[in-house]
Amino acid sequence: MPSYRLYGLLVILFGLVIAVALEVGRRMPAPLETSLIALPNCVIPCTLGIVPGISDRADVTAVIERVGGYTSDQTTPTRSAFSLRDRAGSDLFFVVADFNFADGQRVGAFTVWRLVANADLGQLSDLLLAGYTPNRVIRSCEGVLPRQMAMTFAFEDRLSAFFLLRDGLNPQTPISLLEVRAPNIMYDTALGNLNCSVESRWQGFAALWRYFPGIP
Repeated sequence: MPSYRLYGLLVILFGLVIAVALEVGRRMPAPLETSLIALPNCVIPCTLGIVPGISDRADVTAVIERVGGYTSDQTTPTRSAFSLRDRAGSDLFFVVADFNFADGQRVGAFTVWRLVANADLGQLSDLLLAGYTPNRVIRSCEGVLPRQMAMTFAFEDRLSAFFLLRDGLNPQTPISLLEVRAPNIMYDTALGNLNCSVESRWQGFAALWRYFPGIP
């Protein structure tokens, strides 16, 4: 019996921690010139104050208002889509929140695309320093340029990232797409970006030839 009580207390404590993180995320300013996944008080799976499986439509609406997001014509009854712009009015990120969890009442997947090279969605080291190790590493096929790679992280691969590789894989490799999903959401936008792909494995930071054997 004591073990059940302890488990119940841990579940309640975890819920309180997530709730506090969400509330702090709602209140904090969003400096778009900094990394979106390295913002204080909102660490993955929290992104921009949204946690898939927990956040609802009101939370997404609050985020759009807080960051000054511009609603996209891709918004539907089951999806909120908006862009984030810098102070000059240029689009930096495109964001999609799919309401496909808990009978459509909560966010099932939250996806952020980096639209321009100087937009800082984050880098590979941000994920590793947060304690995530790649579960799957998938690269583009030989001959596909620019070379691409997708990785999944976390329990049940609920976190995915997509990278465009110019040089070797290093801590500063920028994230081009980030997606966080709730439990039992099976599709993966990051992997879907690879039209032709080859399953690889995590070999750490290395030159491209370690992941792409066809490179001389």
